[in-house]
Amino acid sequence: RVREHGDGKQGESAGDFDEGTLRA
Repeated sequence: RVREHGDGKQGESAGDFDEGTLRA
């Protein structure tokens, strides 16, 4: 579920790079 872009380090996995930015 990719929305824009990010790093995904803080996300569920390296694949969810939207979590790394939106849930920072």
